[in-house]
Amino acid sequence: MKLLILVLTLTMLLAVSSFAVMSINASTGILTSSSGYAVGLTVKSLGILGVELTIEGTVNNILDLTQLGNVSSWSLLPTLLVSLPTGNIRPYLGVGLQTQFSFQNGFSPVSLNPLYYHIGADLFLGNFSAFGEAQGSITNFTSFSGVKEWRFGLGLDF
Repeated sequence: MKLLILVLTLTMLLAVSSFAVMSINASTGILTSSSGYAVGLTVKSLGILGVELTIEGTVNNILDLTQLGNVSSWSLLPTLLVSLPTGNIRPYLGVGLQTQFSFQNGFSPVSLNPLYYHIGADLFLGNFSAFGEAQGSITNFTSFSGVKEWRFGLGLDF
């Protein structure tokens, strides 16, 4: 337990270090395993280590955002990121969990199998940010799937 607290404390310190940039992005994802699109919000604090939280729901038509009111289950994807603070373009790798939230049933159980990997890059231009990433799953800590979602986002950085 003490080791977990130490790791979480160091992660928070590195995530808000002098190299860190925080961004809030509206994001959309192209799902490769089913028809439809994932639409949501991605919040990141990206330094050498970083954290990302993506909240998204699935819609059939990306141009009809009124469907967001009918989404019954929202995916929450907290992710731990490792990045190269290389200036305006920051590549990163991450591993995270996924859980579901519905207004009728609350949160679903969180499981470590499967975990989700993220590979992507952020672009920072002044106060604006953009990102692109691929997301897949890791089962039994050894087996990597192909890309299950291509996610893109535009927003603001701080």
